Amino acid sequence: MRNHHGRIRPLWYTPFAAARPLPGGGFLKPEINNAALMFGFFKNKYDNPALLEEISRTEEKWFVFLDKLEMRLQQLCSDALPELSAVFNEDSDPYKRSHSCMLSGLIGQVNQIRQKAIAAKEAHIIPFIYTSRITLPDLISSSGRKYHHRLYRFQMACFERHHQFEGKINEGIAKLRAVEGTI
Repeated sequence: MRNHHGRIRPLWYTPFAAARPLPGGGFLKPEINNAALMFGFFKNKYDNPALLEEISRTEEKWFVFLDKLEMRLQQLCSDALPELSAVFNEDSDPYKRSHSCMLSGLIGQVNQIRQKAIAAKEAHIIPFIYTSRITLPDLISSSGRKYHHRLYRFQMACFERHHQFEGKINEGIAKLRAVEGTI
């Protein structure tokens, strides 16, 4: 079949509003063509409130987890600073080896807190994002767009919160390294 420009139309193409003449007269009502079905324009609306609830619950758990790790970091640094300063002042070694050993141990504990957060992100947040994204409808559909945007906001919020946590870890390490007693 050719269109009004003389070009050959593909077999699957049927215009949306094209009324077809019937042999006995009259017209057939327009029908949904294969292209519309192929691209999912007339699919049922996607609705998954359980996914939205799971996204909110996972985000809340992640924030609470990082808050607890930050409190532990803050407590570790605040308790260690006076002791680290005292060890520096009491160390008679010109190379301050006991101070260095204590500092290395504290930085190791801080790095364990960091590794715990990274492991939790890799075990819970990233797989959740990928598995949720697989279940969503196409991004071009209006319902799919809504869920994709919500999942994207979740991803950015979790990654931004982890970035802030990393900044606090680096601040804690800098505070520990800056402690030198008065000689």
